[in-house]
Amino acid sequence: MEGGATLTADQKLDFTGLDLARPWRINGGAGSLESKPLFSVRRGTPIVMAIDNRTAFVQPFHVHGHSFRLLHPLDDGWENYFLDTVQIPERRKLHIAFMADNPGRWLISSTVLERFDLGVWTWFEVT
Repeated sequence: MEGGATLTADQKLDFTGLDLARPWRINGGAGSLESKPLFSVRRGTPIVMAIDNRTAFVQPFHVHGHSFRLLHPLDDGWENYFLDTVQIPERRKLHIAFMADNPGRWLISSTVLERFDLGVWTWFEVT
């Protein structure tokens, strides 16, 4: 993903809570450091990520180790402030952008501890 990256459909975050037996999943599964990262990029790579909350609940979303900009829904710019956490309204999709400039393994997670404990997190790697 050198030279800038827009994540593909299988790399976007998709919060789904439709299976009552296994509520609160990201991309159909629970978070695990044993799984491959959501993405792996070189330091300095710009990232644009779609976050699709298909649940009936607001989802607080946090990117560890990085600050991001919230992109406008009509692709006409971004907010002029940086965030590390954003509330994603129910049944809405948001887009964020950030520079992957902090090397290491980083979580992307819910800030609701019960959801985090059930696996609403994933990770990415900056090399």
